[in-house]
Amino acid sequence: MTAQLPSDADIAHVGTDTLFKGLPDNASHLNAAPVSVLASGFMWPVAVIHDCALRGNAELMAEVCKRFGIEHAPHLKTAMSPELAQLQASHGAWGFTVGSPSQLRHARAWGTRRLVLATESLDTEFLRWIRGQLEDDPQFEFYLFTDSVAGAEVAGRHLAGVGSQVGILIEIGHPGGRAGVRDAESAHTVARAAADAGLSVAGVAGYEGTLGAQRTTEVETAVTAYLRRLRAVTEELDAAGMLDCDRDSFVVSCGGSTFFDLVAEELSHGWALTRPVTTVLRSGCYLLHDHDFYASSSPSFSWSRGLRPALEVWAQVISRPEAQLAILNAGRRDIGFDLGLPIPLRVIDPHSGTERTASGTITELNDQHAYLEIPPDFRLSVGDVVALGLSHPCTTMDKWRALPVIDAENRVVRYVHTYF
Repeated sequence: MTAQLPSDADIAHVGTDTLFKGLPDNASHLNAAPVSVLASGFMWPVAVIHDCALRGNAELMAEVCKRFGIEHAPHLKTAMSPELAQLQASHGAWGFTVGSPSQLRHARAWGTRRLVLATESLDTEFLRWIRGQLEDDPQFEFYLFTDSVAGAEVAGRHLAGVGSQVGILIEIGHPGGRAGVRDAESAHTVARAAADAGLSVAGVAGYEGTLGAQRTTEVETAVTAYLRRLRAVTEELDAAGMLDCDRDSFVVSCGGSTFFDLVAEELSHGWALTRPVTTVLRSGCYLLHDHDFYASSSPSFSWSRGLRPALEVWAQVISRPEAQLAILNAGRRDIGFDLGLPIPLRVIDPHSGTERTASGTITELNDQHAYLEIPPDFRLSVGDVVALGLSHPCTTMDKWRALPVIDAENRVVRYVHTYF
């Protein structure tokens, strides 16, 4: 007997609206009182977001912006979630940042009206689509990174003549880094090309995270020097008349989730340009944070407890083949591993809900399995659930289409969806 499947016309719609990894059927929208993630039809593995940490992180970034007098355009690539974007908007987001045309199209579908595409685009179909969006919605503002004459000319052919609805941000890079012009002369050349193409040069942008991942004195010194060079280039462009003086303010944008404190300190004050300056952070990972990469390098503030990890993956022990080895039913299809393997945090009894501190180390991931090495005297049974901490939330979020947000009693209070 051969396997039987629906017809081509039907198969594309099978379960698309109701089936989500780890969640009960029809669980993506709450219609009743909160339910326990340890019951109510949830299956392992499941990714969860802790509501208290999530809201605390949103509040911390809002407070940073308030104290320094700067704005925030959170990078949506971390979660690509309209519900999380709504949370960020409720905490004062100036706009949102995206990393690709696909992400921008989703963001527009959610109703966002100020978007920064943090990369140059020479995609003519996309630029035509953007032009249509601008014409259809006069309140839509679009900012585009540009670091080449070719990019400025292509953008000009499709986006010229819409005034301040489009703002070109000259991308400033650094030697050994990613994109961005490497010197002030190139910045002037690109800015001139953009202006000649009929575009409004709104300011400059950069990314300091490629200078180093760890918060060492050497890396902090390099980041500070880069930010000061970005300021100097902005001042030179303004002095040369390269920035569009018809704008209400110029935009200077930088800041990932590691050194946003340095960006705030260096670029929030002391400007003396022909127009006011709007300093815009683009941090994204801060909202979910993590247990390793960002936990070891993100800033701390004397007035705050700091960012807290909000995202975990809960997996079940499905085998104890050796005295010091447990196999969990979560792997590379469920957990990001580009910046480190997951970290065992807690052992949860799925029947009683009691929790205790985990012990051991994840040593390897397969597609659907994690290898947990444990001490000889550590008690861990088949059926136990292990809460795993993560490193780099971006590459875990893109493995889940819907995630429950849970309270301190592990009750689901709402869901977030992702669109990668």
